[in-house]
Order: sequence, then C-alpha cells, then structure tokens
Amino acid sequence: MRVRMARQLMALGAALLAACSSTPTQYLTLVPAAPQSAPGSANALGPALLTVTIPSQVDQPQLAVRRSDGSMVLLETERWIAPLGDEIRSALALDLARQWVPDSADGVRVTVDVQRFDSVPGQYALLDAVWTLSVNGPAAQAQRISCRSSIRIAVSAGYPALAKGHQAALEQLAGEIAKQAPRLRSGGGACAAA
Repeated sequence: MRVRMARQLMALGAALLAACSSTPTQYLTLVPAAPQSAPGSANALGPALLTVTIPSQVDQPQLAVRRSDGSMVLLETERWIAPLGDEIRSALALDLARQWVPDSADGVRVTVDVQRFDSVPGQYALLDAVWTLSVNGPAAQAQRISCRSSIRIAVSAGYPALAKGHQAALEQLAGEIAKQAPRLRSGGGACAAA
C-alpha cells in the first residue's frame, strides 16, 4: 500500500512540475521600436493627447483574440507589457509626434475613443476609433473636428505579427489625425476623406 501511495505522490509531483514548466509568458507591445533613420524625430512634439478610451472587453492584461465562430478568448501566455489603454496611448502619442507637421501642434488637443480593437490571429488586426481634434480660443476662433477611422491590417500567423498589425493600424490612425490638423487651423469643420 505504501509503495502504491509513494508512486501516486511521485506521479502527482511530476504532473505539478510539468505544469510549472509550461509555455513561458510572452509579453507584447504596441509601442514601435525607435526608427533607425531621422535621429531625434521621436523627440518632436505632437498635439496634446488628452484621453484614449478602449472597450472593456479587450482591456485585459492578456491578449483577447476573436475566434472564427465569433467568440473571444483570453490567452494566458500572451500578455501586453502594460495595460492595453496605456499601450495604445503611448504608441499613438509617439506616432503623432513623428507625423505631426512642425508648429501645427500649438494648442491642439486630441481625444480618441477606440470602439473596436479586434485581433484575429493569422488574419487581421482591426482598429475602429472615433477621434476629435480641437483648439480652444475665443468663441469665434474655437475649432473642432470629429472623425471616424476604421483600419484593418492583414497579419501573418503568430501573436507578435498580430501586435505588429496593431502597431501599423495605430501608425495609420496617427497619420489620418495629423492630416486633419491643417483643416482645423484653416477653419474646416468637417472631416476630410482619409
């Protein structure tokens, strides 16, 4: 009986050790690496990025991916290096600073409401956001432009490729926002086609 119990305990111990040595956690980021060319461009000042909101469904430490049947799953071993809202804000602020026309950022404020942040491994990364550019001033000079961007980037297999797809979507969003600044400054109140 003791031999049998000892074997069961050894089997249980081996199973616990195997569980502890499972797949290591991989941490992903949306913040792109510093560019190799144009040193110092990352230090450029962009507009004031006031708020970035994201859907609560994806506001998780784990990567939330959509399955082919439409359901969502949280991946325990694929995690964002920082809270997803912070990751999106940091990446967007950096991309805006890189793409913003010099001297056009004075007094411009940006708010972004991410309405969809879909991740489908091996297929696409989707970003759907409503964003607003505004400049305060006397009532006659205050300007505001609100726009919507829906960006879908095809991605290859693997979770790092999915994160890179979202990086590309955020970079494209920053470009669309930056292109609207001259319209804001010239008094155009409607969002121009991207």
